[in-house]
Amino acid sequence: EYETYEPFPISDPEINIISENLIFDFSSYKEDVYPPVANVTANYVMKNVGEDRVVQLGLPVVSNYECLKDLKTRKIIANGEVIDPKIWIGPETKDYFRSDDVDFSDFVTTDYQILEGIEGTLYTANFDGSKLKLQYSTDNRFFIGENIGFIIDENEIEFRMGGYRSYYIYVIGPEVTVIDQAGAFDSIRLTGEEFIDYLARCYEDDVLAPYLFNYQLRQFQNSSQKTVEVQDILDNPRCFLLVYDVLLLGNSYANEVSTFYEVVGNFIRGYSIYRYDYYTQTAKKWVSFQNLHLTIIPPSIAPYLVADNYGLQKQDNGSYTAFLEKLPTEDFYFEISKIEKPYYVTWYIRNILFGIAYIIDYFLHHPVILVLSIILIILINAFFIYLAVVIIRKIIRRKKSNL
Repeated sequence: EYETYEPFPISDPEINIISENLIFDFSSYKEDVYPPVANVTANYVMKNVGEDRVVQLGLPVVSNYECLKDLKTRKIIANGEVIDPKIWIGPETKDYFRSDDVDFSDFVTTDYQILEGIEGTLYTANFDGSKLKLQYSTDNRFFIGENIGFIIDENEIEFRMGGYRSYYIYVIGPEVTVIDQAGAFDSIRLTGEEFIDYLARCYEDDVLAPYLFNYQLRQFQNSSQKTVEVQDILDNPRCFLLVYDVLLLGNSYANEVSTFYEVVGNFIRGYSIYRYDYYTQTAKKWVSFQNLHLTIIPPSIAPYLVADNYGLQKQDNGSYTAFLEKLPTEDFYFEISKIEKPYYVTWYIRNILFGIAYIIDYFLHHPVILVLSIILIILINAFFIYLAVVIIRKIIRRKKSNL
């Protein structure tokens, strides 16, 4: 999963958005893919105030490494020219691009900085159940590969390998003392740059992995952490910026820029409802933004738009559209469903049936509690019946005494 935002200018803010045509098209959705995936097309008409110039456009994405590997080939078309992105890598925070003041000085760009002053020992092994116990000093730090558990004390750290076939531990700083080990380990002294080259080969990725691990080693070098786990680096969402160098014609309304990508929804509220978010607030960084045309072409499996915050209206062909003269203050979201009004029908009935099924299943697996519950219900009913009989007798006696 990943979050996608409106593109914005990085190098030059003197660009006006005359119009945007934003389309979420599910028509090619295959029902064996879950949840429904939308093909998104965003067509922009831009005006460049001044002479012809190359402008850097940034397309923010919050994602993890695995998802971004699929996104790194995302292209845009500017005035008929296909442009590949450069990738800038930033911190692990989901709210970074939503702030009013975005600073890219900490991002690792295509021309990333050489890692200076980092040197360490790389330990590698290829057997499950391997164990390595080291005695370390205050100057050591540990860059720990996947599927390696560890216990760290004040002066000792123990690693245990399991569930994988290729293990590595990069011990930054002076050489350490091996206290105990089980299994065969190879070791070699490497600089930070040499270690990044090793990781690129290890993950068979010389495009994205070197920049990601370069960024993380720089952050690790400047922090007080003793350990960092590669699994977290690969899995945790972080900020990426796809950067495009776009030639825009001067003083012209004819600049057309289009982006193409896929957006995956989130399953919410019930089995038939999917939510899609599109973060528009980064578009505030343009000089002006106007004339937003929105279109949603829903999939056959979920043809109904049941909620949105931009006021889309259904058309005769089954699509939903809206036109907004200015950029709204809220980010855009919409929800689709296979049922036109699912909230008070499907959702509540489903919950009631689920509750009944849960109770039945619970009692079937706990027969003693079932018997005790039945006895308790009988006793409670008997009590209320007895109470009702007593009350009725008193009423009859009062009526007879009055006669």
